[in-house]
Amino acid sequence: MVCKKCGAELADDSIYCMQCGARVDGKKKCLHCGRDIPEEAVFCSYCGARADGKTVCKGCGTAFEGSFCPRCGKKITAAAETYMMPHEKLKKAEQERQAAKSKAYNVMSVIKQSLLFAALCIMFVCSFFISFTMVYSERGAEQLTSSSGATSFYFLVDSFKDVKELLAQTGTYYREFEIANYLLAGSLCAIVASIIIVCAVYFAIGTVAFVRGMRGKKEFAMSKYVVTPAAAFLGLLILLKSFMSVEAGSGSAEVSFRLGTVSILNVAFVSVFLAGAAVLHIITHPKDAGKNIMNYVMNGLCAALVFISFLTLAGNMIKSVTIGSSVTESVNAGVSAPLLAIGILGAIGLTEAPEDIMYTIMNKSIAAFAVYLIIFVLLIIMMAVFARRITGAKKGGMLNMVFSCIAAALSLAYLILTLSVLDDAAAGSVGGSPICALVFSLLLLGTAIAACILTRDKKSENTAAE
Repeated sequence: MVCKKCGAELADDSIYCMQCGARVDGKKKCLHCGRDIPEEAVFCSYCGARADGKTVCKGCGTAFEGSFCPRCGKKITAAAETYMMPHEKLKKAEQERQAAKSKAYNVMSVIKQSLLFAALCIMFVCSFFISFTMVYSERGAEQLTSSSGATSFYFLVDSFKDVKELLAQTGTYYREFEIANYLLAGSLCAIVASIIIVCAVYFAIGTVAFVRGMRGKKEFAMSKYVVTPAAAFLGLLILLKSFMSVEAGSGSAEVSFRLGTVSILNVAFVSVFLAGAAVLHIITHPKDAGKNIMNYVMNGLCAALVFISFLTLAGNMIKSVTIGSSVTESVNAGVSAPLLAIGILGAIGLTEAPEDIMYTIMNKSIAAFAVYLIIFVLLIIMMAVFARRITGAKKGGMLNMVFSCIAAALSLAYLILTLSVLDDAAAGSVGGSPICALVFSLLLLGTAIAACILTRDKKSENTAAE
């Protein structure tokens, strides 16, 4: 046999030329199904496609390559798909499925960013509408008696005016009484102003980031502009509540202060939006979710414990119950750590000859108040860290354990200071704030330790598998 292309002599049963590589058995492969057909064949006898790989236009009969007929301009897609090989069809179907999946993930990513931005907008608006309501209840029937103001500007403007009116109506008082009242008003104003400033700054920065991200049509870390102000808003709001956390009653009547409706709705809506964004993040990052499922669960549990600690820490530090000759003469009262320190200072300012024991109680109550503020700041940081890890799938079990150890130590010191104040006062009992703070901090520490152990075991398994 002689090669028709280069003229080399070949064996009679040769299929390819050993000199130029040309096929010499008179056959060729179909470009669509890959089977051997005669060299002169125009159409494949197996799949019916043209042997040269061209598509025949059904309108004019022209053979061409591509998707559009060069003669009549008709788009040819069905024929090309008909002649596709099985593996090519599977590949195309997989590509279409991945494209649809990517499109759905992009839509969910946009929804996630929109939820986070909506939460940021709600916090910014609600920061100007922080109010408290004094509730008077008698024999189980609640009656609203007065409100502290409709907006946050009440704390910034009218609170100092109310202090001046109170001092003008009070008879004889000393410098400590005036300092105590202005200290309370100044603390309330500082907390409210901090809420407004934090929300305004993050709203401005987050809006710019959101607009740029939407214009760029790509995923960005919107959570870092929302989680931190949300944790700060919640912590400062509950801290503000603790400065007004006082209960007083006689018999079946009681008086207490409660958060306004706008603040409660703000916390509810922001919590729902953050939870929805976290769920969408887990859905859009299935690989990360599978690897970090334990990280999600542990950080979520830690965030829930911190949230409960926030709520219980604002309760009464000391409770006092006095029973008279009848049930109607019973007197009960409760006071938080901030109001205890400020209240004792004010009491000294109304007493002509305060005893040394009052100064001793005041010093210890101020120390308890300082520890109380440090715990609140630490809880705000922990809330932001845990929430960021849920929405960003970040790990950091050792850091969680360090924070939890510090929180447990501070809570223990807070309880010891409370007991020390009660020993000097020789009246009342420990309220729910110190006890709950210690209990939940220990639970938080246990959760952090469990997270470290589980993460370490998982790392060991992965290392062994590799």
